[in-house]
Amino acid sequence: MIKPPDKSINAALENFSLRERRVLMIEDDPYLREYYKRVLEREGMVMDIADDGEQGLEMIKKGEYEIILMDIMLPRMTGIEILEYLKKEKVKHCPIMILTDLDQPTVEDKARQLGAHAYMAKHEMSAQDLKFSIEKTLKGD
Repeated sequence: MIKPPDKSINAALENFSLRERRVLMIEDDPYLREYYKRVLEREGMVMDIADDGEQGLEMIKKGEYEIILMDIMLPRMTGIEILEYLKKEKVKHCPIMILTDLDQPTVEDKARQLGAHAYMAKHEMSAQDLKFSIEKTLKGD
């Protein structure tokens, strides 16, 4: 579970804005897609959504995003397969955060080795946790 930020991190993020940040979410669960979309659009983020891995990969290749939020278990192409493709083909892309309920350390290790910047459990994540993690990732922390 994500720990709340300490005061020094809060101060650093105080002037940081998520407004107008372009986000790609690759998520097959319609409820979670809508929930994340509402949460992040409330922060002023501009959301695009793919509901399967192949569609998500095509959108990543366009390179129009500042951050990608991606599940591991996706139809047509898994999150790991997307990461493998990006690495193998040397596709330039923004930071990728994995949001999944797949709690397997070997999968998390593989995702990180393939370039994922964060790996978070959806069932443990509040809207505030998500916002904080996006801010932290975009700042390069």
